[in-house]
Amino acid sequence: METLYFTGHDTFHCRNFWLKKGLDLLWNGGKFDEEAMVELGVGKNMVTAIRFWLKAFSLVDEDEQPNGLAKFIFDDEVGIDPFMEDPATLWMLHYYLVTWKRSSIYHFVFNIFRKQRIEFQEKQLINFLERKAEESGQFIHGSSIKKDVRVFLNNYLLPLKSDGTEDDFSRLLYELELLQRFEKDESLQKKEKWWYRIDNKFRQELPYQVVLFCIKENPNYGEAISFRQLSAEPDSVGTVFALSDSGLMHKIEQIVKHHPKQAVFTDDGGVRVLQFKSPIDHKAILKQYYGK
Repeated sequence: METLYFTGHDTFHCRNFWLKKGLDLLWNGGKFDEEAMVELGVGKNMVTAIRFWLKAFSLVDEDEQPNGLAKFIFDDEVGIDPFMEDPATLWMLHYYLVTWKRSSIYHFVFNIFRKQRIEFQEKQLINFLERKAEESGQFIHGSSIKKDVRVFLNNYLLPLKSDGTEDDFSRLLYELELLQRFEKDESLQKKEKWWYRIDNKFRQELPYQVVLFCIKENPNYGEAISFRQLSAEPDSVGTVFALSDSGLMHKIEQIVKHHPKQAVFTDDGGVRVLQFKSPIDHKAILKQYYGK
């Protein structure tokens, strides 16, 4: 039975520069101990949260040392985007947050829950996660799941009321606009009035280079991948990025157009397949997008 991971973030959503700060601490020989509070300029609980988010985003190995992905993105000399200036980097981080499964709520929401409930409220998501925890045979306190849901929402949404502080906009993934919050007339008199949804969209702003990178980094794929695998299976780019079929098709067309010697898309009697005819350097292609 797969281990589920809830909480660990001390109720702090991931701030914009926490990942870079945490990695720099480790690269400079530091550890997540009391001295880290001084090095990072944050309190003890935030040190714990930074440590958690580095694991959740798949940026450290089991020994809590920066891994290849961390260097690829955040290294000052060779990293593609050390200070996360391009939204493409946020799309990549979102992909790893969902697929790495070190914070189970993200995997469950994008792969399963949103397909069962197009629209949902907090309580419905909490109930779903409690059932998943029960099915796994793990005891996870209900309060832990409630905190996880709140942090999940805070990672993807701006606060309802802003006091104008920088922290209001320091919510790592809100720019992706994956999660929508809205009211329904029927819920106005209820204690919980807010509804949420994650729609499949065309997502013009998502670079095809990021989609290609994530496809090639998926260990479950061979050289021939069906459209359904890419659109609907767990941890697929279509599922994780909430892409509509037309949006995914557009990304595939761009891959084939720009790399015709390596990639081809066929539709044989309704069986649609993306095939890589020869090796394609997806990392180099992504670096080129960033101008590296």
